[in-house]
Amino acid sequence: AADASGPGEGISVSAGLLLAQALARAHRIAPRAAGYVWTNIFTNTRGLGTVPNGLCPLGARRVELTGVPRVAAVYVWGSAEPTVLALHGWGADSTTMSGVVGAATDRGESAVSFDAPGHGASPGTQATMREYADATLAVLQRFPSITTIVAHSFAAIAAVSAVAAAAGNGVRFLLLLAPPCSLSDVLERWAAQRDLPPAVVEQIR
Repeated sequence: AADASGPGEGISVSAGLLLAQALARAHRIAPRAAGYVWTNIFTNTRGLGTVPNGLCPLGARRVELTGVPRVAAVYVWGSAEPTVLALHGWGADSTTMSGVVGAATDRGESAVSFDAPGHGASPGTQATMREYADATLAVLQRFPSITTIVAHSFAAIAAVSAVAAAAGNGVRFLLLLAPPCSLSDVLERWAAQRDLPPAVVEQIR
């Protein structure tokens, strides 16, 4: 749901949005302030009232992950080293990839997924695509057995970036579900829906 509308949709009735709208109207006076507030809204990952929880997805085992900011663990299904990595979209979490995980395990594969920074059990209320890509790269390095990545929506950007950066990785297949053409295009559409002036959009970039 949140992923379909783009980042930040979950706080559309917040005080931050009201402030941002006021600043957008006064962008000639305070473009940097308007850009700062709208950037916080654009990078928001959670709806109103949602908080992280530490519940492990059904059927998975938790594997600790060290050295990755705001991602403490991954979830692995199956007894062998995982060959399939399932990446969730913006505003979602690893549980939304249960269909992919089920399809993999039904075929005898082991699968792994994780909650991106600021999503699911991972702390925070905001994230950037760079953080998601860096976390994905860390998972690829931790599990060199991964040969297939299935990524939904915004996770496609993180997946492609991580594969490109992971020297000598074993990934052979990338399945991108409803991927955006580019983050820039997403920002342009998101800003147009909110009638943001170009000066504010440039500050968000």
